[in-house]
Amino acid sequence: MRILLTPIDSGNVTVDGLFFVHIVPRVQHSTLIMPLIFARLRLLVPLGVPVVALLACGGDTADQQRPPSQARPTISFRDSIKARRAARYAVRPDTFRALADSARIAGAPSAKVWIIVTSDFQCPACRTLALEVLPEIRKEFVEPGLARLAFVSFPQDRYFNSRFAALAALCAGRDGRFWEVHDSLFANQSVWERMPDPRPYMDSLAVSAGAEPGKQGDCSEHQRLAPLLGVDIERALKSGATDVPTVFVGDRQLRKDELSVRGIRRAVRGLLGER
Repeated sequence: MRILLTPIDSGNVTVDGLFFVHIVPRVQHSTLIMPLIFARLRLLVPLGVPVVALLACGGDTADQQRPPSQARPTISFRDSIKARRAARYAVRPDTFRALADSARIAGAPSAKVWIIVTSDFQCPACRTLALEVLPEIRKEFVEPGLARLAFVSFPQDRYFNSRFAALAALCAGRDGRFWEVHDSLFANQSVWERMPDPRPYMDSLAVSAGAEPGKQGDCSEHQRLAPLLGVDIERALKSGATDVPTVFVGDRQLRKDELSVRGIRRAVRGLLGER
């Protein structure tokens, strides 16, 4: 079974049928300085795009000759700013989510093999995989550029705080600290798993890992990446994953008895043409 990962609002591109994130750089906008004296601001809206027209006080004979029904509408300076801002955000790519999405991928873009893990931060078996198996796989295949490793959050309803943990890790990904927080959350699972509200503690782990405190707290408190988490859950379900952890190497879903360093190593080497 093949898992198809497509990032939000950044283009859907597949490479070898798998995971590719296309990040569009933030569009730069220059500041439009508008004279406020001896000028009147008008807004034309052809094709639904705001266009600002600055007209001098004199020489406005065109509108004087227009019938009232054809006169161009006028708006306030404040409303014109709102209109331009709305248009700018409508076309600007969602780089915040794109950064968080791409942060879960480790390894060189040129790697021939994909290892995709669907996991739950509160799952005991997922903790074992994350702390005892994946470090060896990353060292042997990911760091040398032979394979790429991708993490898909698949929180289970039976684990009370797993969604909070998934969101904390996603938020840290915006600062490029997903994998550090991934390791820290699993290492401290016994500390936060029964907390009534684990978010402050999880955010402290993210900050300790290098995430910016203000951004991390805001992202976590307001659950700004909840839509991305929803996409992760949909990805996992579409891939055929029914429980956690589930690991895909290439197109193949590994059996439970293969979720070891030896089992994953054998699967990866098989795709690399090694014994």
